[in-house]
Amino acid sequence: MIEIACLSLSLCNRNKVEKNLQTKLTFMLENSGGLMKFLVTIFTVIIANSYSYSAQVDPAVTYIKKKKISVVLLLESTCLSPNFTFDTLKEQNISCADQIAKSIHTKSVRPLWISHAVALEASKIQIQMLAKHPWVKKIYLNHNFIFENSASDSDSLGEFPYSFSQIRLDQVKQKYPDLDGSGQYIGVIDTGVDGNHTFLKNKIFKFFDSEKNRLTEANDPAGHGTHVTGILVANQFGVTPAAKVVAVKMLNVEGAIRAMQFMAEQKLVRVVNNSWGEQDLPDIEIYYRALNVWQNLGIVPIFSAGNTGPNPQTLTHPKEHPSTVVVGASNKDGSVAKTSSRGPGEFNGKLLPKPELIAPGEKIYSTLPDNRFGEWSGASMAAPLVTGTVALMLQVNPGLRCSEIRRNLISSAQDFQNGWKADRGYGILDSMRAIELSQIVISSPIKLMPMMMRGIWPHAEVENNESKEVDMFYFPDELQGISWN
Repeated sequence: MIEIACLSLSLCNRNKVEKNLQTKLTFMLENSGGLMKFLVTIFTVIIANSYSYSAQVDPAVTYIKKKKISVVLLLESTCLSPNFTFDTLKEQNISCADQIAKSIHTKSVRPLWISHAVALEASKIQIQMLAKHPWVKKIYLNHNFIFENSASDSDSLGEFPYSFSQIRLDQVKQKYPDLDGSGQYIGVIDTGVDGNHTFLKNKIFKFFDSEKNRLTEANDPAGHGTHVTGILVANQFGVTPAAKVVAVKMLNVEGAIRAMQFMAEQKLVRVVNNSWGEQDLPDIEIYYRALNVWQNLGIVPIFSAGNTGPNPQTLTHPKEHPSTVVVGASNKDGSVAKTSSRGPGEFNGKLLPKPELIAPGEKIYSTLPDNRFGEWSGASMAAPLVTGTVALMLQVNPGLRCSEIRRNLISSAQDFQNGWKADRGYGILDSMRAIELSQIVISSPIKLMPMMMRGIWPHAEVENNESKEVDMFYFPDELQGISWN
């Protein structure tokens, strides 16, 4: 008790003694027991509440009744050294995580370097302490995701699926028979994949389980990821049957960040298919940080628009981020699916033209776990058609930059000349045109596509659900490097 009283007196000049105080409290928590440990814990909470720091806390955290709550903390960059790089970020994030763990007397803190965040299980008292920690910026509930789609049984398949003809992929297959995704590694973040399916055998290069935080045997308890992966690489009907898949199984917020982190560490992956979206977090900065890293590493994020249409601005997060390519679903007749989520997307107070494209998403035939097949519908089935097309674009021109891939996809869309619309973006994907544009050595956007001088710029801002002409390569400052504050 005398020691506690001494520590209380030290608060009179806490700016000078804060570090020493934290060290003493940590030592006492680690070495005390019984009543003394209880008193030290209460005192630590009082100290924490007396500080002026206050993190943004997800309101959902307050409704959880469990003793330990799974949360993800977004950290301030103040605990990083100046001029940090990607190479040093991981090491420094681990160091920050260790200090966070010591501050609340726990060892179960899991670093998430790609967003400079950490994940852990904490009591409500510990969360209160963390909310006052000078390094903690935001606290998110680590909630689970839901992958939405509709399904119907089918076992029939023609020479080419209707989806191929709608996006002119059948013409690509006929004109360029060797264009099959050879040498390409495609990322898939989803519910997993059944790697033992006959049509997917030997196509899964790596399988990472984000919950277990390690490589495992490919599996998929839900089926969604297996269907998506089949659209990409399945024998007979895959867009890129010779490509390899780097798959990550994820089910919650921590898993999504860890999945994005794993993809960033795979030097062979240039495009990642995402059929997930966030709508429950009060803030999306944690995903923006990860997408900024992908952008700097040259990774193209393809996102399905979602199935919450037909009302405007029904896209889930983080699809509004400028680096993404968002794909809505079309029906067999080329019309926009009623359920396909609509744009525009709002990013940092600006409305951006999302989705960029639509692709077939009605009754798409693909693989299901346990050597089954089926027709599923939804934007999740449309996105892999664009992801696979990007892999083919990279096969013909491995040097394509992210901005060039975006431009070729958008400017080749079948309705591009009509401008952007909130339901269909710039129109239906044209795989043939996008691939042929990618064969050109790009020196400037005007030499490649002079028609764009007369059209609507693909990265236009949006007013009243219509585009206006602005710089095609508009990116916020934070996309040019790591800048989080």
